[in-house]
Order: sequence, then structure tokens, then C-alpha cells
Amino acid sequence: MLKLVHPATKTKILATSLFAVFLACDGEQSTRSPRPNLPPLEIQTQVFLSDSYLVNQIYRSMKGPQNSDDIQIGGDGPPEPIWILSYKTEIVDPATGDVISEEFMCHNSLNFEDLKDHLRKLGTKRMGRPSERIFTLSQGAMSVEFPEGFGVPMMSNERLRIATQILNLNPVDQIREVQYRTTVRYARDKDVMGRLQPLYQRGLQGLKLISGVDGYFGIEPGDTEGHGESCSIGVLAGKRTISDKYGRSFAAHWVVAPGLEENHTLVTEMLALRQDTTAHYVAVHLHPFAKSLELRDLTTGRSVFRSMATNRLGRVGLEHVEYFSSENGFPLYKDHEYTLVSVYDNTSGEPQDAMAVMFIYMLDKNYQKKLLVN
Repeated sequence: MLKLVHPATKTKILATSLFAVFLACDGEQSTRSPRPNLPPLEIQTQVFLSDSYLVNQIYRSMKGPQNSDDIQIGGDGPPEPIWILSYKTEIVDPATGDVISEEFMCHNSLNFEDLKDHLRKLGTKRMGRPSERIFTLSQGAMSVEFPEGFGVPMMSNERLRIATQILNLNPVDQIREVQYRTTVRYARDKDVMGRLQPLYQRGLQGLKLISGVDGYFGIEPGDTEGHGESCSIGVLAGKRTISDKYGRSFAAHWVVAPGLEENHTLVTEMLALRQDTTAHYVAVHLHPFAKSLELRDLTTGRSVFRSMATNRLGRVGLEHVEYFSSENGFPLYKDHEYTLVSVYDNTSGEPQDAMAVMFIYMLDKNYQKKLLVN
């Protein structure tokens, strides 16, 4: 359905399907310029509107109405290199566009539809293999905005998939329709003029052991020296399991019994570092009743980053989940061991479900702009 956009924005509809897509053609002028001799970086904006979702009952995590659609970021001209600077979503009233409660947010994710194609277009001399997932937003963590001077490079004609799902953990006081409004900010490479450094993302997942000799993901059985605590034995909250090369089976979505739970997961193999680097943004995905998620360096015995979660008062849900953003970043070492520690405090008196994920955006030291191809 065609939507009227305020004419002052000079916005036109690029495409319609299950998502309505809008592009701000005139761009946004950034007032920050790290190099005084360069003009301000022109920032482009695209807004994606999902279909409406009906909220008329309780929807547990990963059980609510969902949808996904293919999108492209960038204009309708020839393919060109672009840099993603931020990704933000809001839950809105479809009739008015007014922002409403985040408690209906399960997740909003953006993936490469064809990771091999992405790697081909950006060349093969990457520092590490990025995840297919570019962004995951969730309750308490509704946006990712990279620090000044950083972005995720890609081509404007890359096939991407945006997926949204609804959550409702509280009694329904009124039947309502809700919609996701997602905003992507990016810069064209021709406007960047060397001002941005490339990031790539790896997701570190908290796991519970379902079957196997021990809970050390990716480690040869019996080799437990220097790997910290094993993850706990758990109960699947969904249907999907994750296996490592030694035949162990794990749950990334598990059941949390009433009371306090601390779980450790070895994530060195998930991080997959080929050389030392720095992390400049960390996004965190947790579920209600979470208290914290921490990345620890087992080699030094120090905490690298700890995210605290704030739960809603009087309702089930997350109010805020802390993130990390820094131009200086923190170091990560290819020869160090790392573990992820999640803490949940289930005060509901009944079993709940849990996830614990850190999305680490790291500097790609091997990125070469000249490798970009159509």
C-alpha cells in the first residue's frame, strides 16, 4: 500500500512487498568530521515498515507471529560500496506511527542472504569470517550505532533478509496491532574519503549441554586444562540444537528454573580470531530475568566486558541491556581463551526460557577497499 511521506523529506518509495521501503534522498549532514579539511560526511537513511502484527494473547519467546523479507540497502542506481553506520527499530502503532511499548519486541534481525556472495564482493583477504547475521535487536537493546569512524562495509546490491517477531509475556489488557519501523543509516563509499574503519561481527552464544562427554564447545574431549568451567547441563526451550565437531549437542535457547543460575560457555572457537584485533561495539541479547552477561579472558583471568540488564518493574520484560561502544575499543588476542558467563535470576516462581548472546564488532585489519567488486 502506498504511504504518504512528508514532502519536505524528499523521500520516494523504492520498493514494496511485505515491507514498505523509504529512502531519504537528500541525506543527513553529519556535523562531526574527524578530518578538518574534509566536508561533513553525508549520511543516507532508509526506513523499513513491517506488516502489522495482531497482539491478542500471550506469546512466549520465539512463539509469536513472525515474518521475513528480502531487502537491499542503497539507492536504485548502479551498485556501489556503502558503509552501514547504525541500525535501529521501534514498535509503532500502524495507524498513527506513534512509538509504543518495547515489551512486544522479540527480535529484529538483519542477515546476509548469501554470505559467500558478500565475501566474494569484498574480497577473500578478510581478517576473519563474519557471521551471516549483521544485526540482532531485542528487548532492551533496540539499536546499534557504531562509534564515530567505524562501519560495516558492503555493496549496495547485496541481498539481505530482515526478520521480525512479536513477543508478549504479560496479560493482554487490549487487543492491538503493532508494527516494526526499522531505520538504517549508511554512507556511500565515495563520500567516506577514508574516514571509516571496517568492522565485522562474530556472535558468541551462551550454551547448555544437551548430550556429550563434557560442556566445552569445540574442544577435544578430555582436554579441559585452561578452559575454565564447563557449561551446565540444560533443558531445551525450543527444538534447535547446536553441535560441535566432536559430537556434543548444545542448546542456545534453554529453560531457566526458578532461582539464581550462572552458566559458563567456552567461546574461543566462536570468536575464531586469526590475529589480534580490537572490538569497538558489543551488542547483547538477553531474555527477561537476566542479570548480566560477561566476556572473560581466561588467559589473564580478567573481565573484558560485562553487560548489566535492567528488568521492568511490575511486568515481565527487559527495560535496558548495556552495550559497549568505543573508538579506542578493547583488545582481543588470537592466542587467548575466552568464556561467556551469563547470570539469570528467575523470580517468577516457574520455569522461564533464556538466551545469552554477545555480538562482537571487531576491526578487520585485512580489509582492502580495492577488493570491492560488483
